[in-house]
Formats: sequence, C-alpha cells, structure tokens
Amino acid sequence: DDLFRKRIKEGVNILARGTISSLEQAFMKVNSNVLKVLNQGLDSVGNTKLAIVTQNGVDLTANELGTLLESAKQFASLTDARAFGEETYGIALSNIEYDPIDINFRVTLESGYDSDQYRIDVQTKISKIIDPRTFNSETQRVEWDDLLEIAKNTKGVRYLQDQYFFVNSGRVDVSIPRNKLPRVRNFSIFDENGTVIQDLSGTLSPVFFPNQEDLNFQLTALSSIS
Repeated sequence: DDLFRKRIKEGVNILARGTISSLEQAFMKVNSNVLKVLNQGLDSVGNTKLAIVTQNGVDLTANELGTLLESAKQFASLTDARAFGEETYGIALSNIEYDPIDINFRVTLESGYDSDQYRIDVQTKISKIIDPRTFNSETQRVEWDDLLEIAKNTKGVRYLQDQYFFVNSGRVDVSIPRNKLPRVRNFSIFDENGTVIQDLSGTLSPVFFPNQEDLNFQLTALSSIS
C-alpha cells in the first residue's frame, strides 16, 4: 500500500516539530477535514506558503485557516514562529488550487446496464489516478490513455470509440501547473450516436479522500491542542 509505505518513511519527520508531517497532523486534529498540507515555497515577503487540501475538496474559510494557524502555532519551526512584538507568523496558509479536468466520450453499454452505476465506477477509478494524497504535479501528468483504459474496461461497456474520447477537448496528456492538483469538473457520456447519457458539468465533482490521522501522535505529541 503506497500510503502506508509513505507514512512509515515519514515516521521520524512526524516526531520533529516544524515539519510538514507534524503540522499536517496538528491541522488534522484542529479540523478533521484537513487531508494534506503542501509546501509551496516562499511568498513575496518571505513567508512559508502552505496549501491546505481537504478531504471533500471544499475550500476552508478565512476564519478556518486562521484557526488552524493559531491552534498549531506551537508546532511551527523557529523560523516560522511569530517574532517578538509582531502580530503575524512566518507562515501563510491558503487553499490548494485545482486544475479542472473535463472528460467526455461516446460509449455503447450492455443492454439494460445502469448508466449511473457505470459513471460512478468510472469516476471512482479515475479518482485513484488523481488522488491528491499521492499526485505530484512536478513529476506526473493526467494521461489520456490511462483514462481511456478505465472508461473502456469498466464493467458494463460493450464498445467505446477511442476517437471520441476527449480530455480537456483533446486526445493528449494533461500537464498540471506546479503547486496545483487535478480535479474532474465536467464528465459527459454520450451514446454511439452522440446523444447524452450522463452530463455532469459546471461544478467540480464531489470527492472524498479519507485522511491518514496518526491517533497515537495526536494523543501524545499533540495533546496540548484541544
């Protein structure tokens, strides 16, 4: 399991204050919707930029971001701590930005097969490819042929026309801008004649990725956070 292996490798980092791993656990304890924290370098005034990814993809409000920073301030590194006489910390929190992925294709389903169940199964498999817990925009792309194979090999398909499978209006891989994450926005399915079967568009599709809380760490090292 990739996530389990990743947690083992980061075990020592979690115990050290001021690391992404320790702050991630601190933020999760304050707000259970926090999924991941990404370091995005420094802003124009030298603050460390941290982007928050949530389990359900919903942006945190300004008040929620402020609560995270205030509650977990003791776990910031010395360079990020609030200087004497200052009112701000050396950390700037924001919500992660998503790069929308639009998918549309033609498919012939088996007679009587539930199109809604097919859509759910395809979107579930796609979500594993663009899982925000593991996706790295610096080394990965959203690959057209991977999405095609998912749509083609999901239960219920009788035939899928490759030439009508489009991702962001093309048949090419999609590069995600640095410091962003991919997320499906439009998902449209048509039959072999181009008649709409399912059309979910206009908003980012709902997602939910469970976070990886370390309860022992939260009950010991983070016991001061209520």
